[in-house]
Amino acid sequence: MEMKYNYSAPFTYVTPQPLVLNNTRNIPIFHFACASNNQAAVKIANEIIEKKRKR
Repeated sequence: MEMKYNYSAPFTYVTPQPLVLNNTRNIPIFHFACASNNQAAVKIANEIIEKKRKR
């Protein structure tokens, strides 16, 4: 089940889709997302998310 959050209200740059991290039972325990007014921060977060998704 994907949850949608509106982080873009107070922030200029937001990762489009968070990375869902699951435990050993494949239950979501954490959503990694980045919301910032700094474009470089979100670019780095997007690179991390894409790298993890390819695994």
